[in-house]
Amino acid sequence: MDAAGKVFGSPDGRTVENFRKHMTIVREYLDFKAKAAKGDAGAKVEFFIRALKMGDFKKFEEAKKHLATLKGVSKEQKAAIDGQLVGLEVRDLVQPLLQNQDRSKTPELLKSIGKKLLDMDKGGRVPAGDADFGTFYSIILDYAEQEKNIPAFEKGLQALKDRFGDNLNQRFLSAKEEALEKLKAEKEEGNKDKPEGK
Repeated sequence: MDAAGKVFGSPDGRTVENFRKHMTIVREYLDFKAKAAKGDAGAKVEFFIRALKMGDFKKFEEAKKHLATLKGVSKEQKAAIDGQLVGLEVRDLVQPLLQNQDRSKTPELLKSIGKKLLDMDKGGRVPAGDADFGTFYSIILDYAEQEKNIPAFEKGLQALKDRFGDNLNQRFLSAKEEALEKLKAEKEEGNKDKPEGK
């Protein structure tokens, strides 16, 4: 937070390393902001990357429009921007589900939003930040469980384990592992009930 009360985003996670990384981003944000204000085209691109990380852009479409005004974006910068834009897109997509107060609408919302997130995952479009990554795969898990999609459930659960390791909530992990075993048992039971050769 600066003297005027502006909050400079928040770290991707809760580890000391997350906080150190975020402090570096804040310093770079301020340095590139000053250079960009003087008309430096390269600094404008670098500032945009940090502004995305700081949460200055709240909507996916707003950020896309601003990106179109920038010149000389390198391949590396484009990759960094795309990673942040995916996070914004995910936040826009999941907002109706997270804000839903009517439980009767949850299955329908989950089906619509979960399918879109799963399609993004299949296309390799996964958010970079820890918070967005966690939300992304948590919703995919809920959707995969609802649809009894075991491969998608297994992939999503493994992605969370790989990313968060021991920092993954153990109660959450146990519940999801139980859900996976239940899905597998139901599939096996269903296969037993099928006539031979079907």
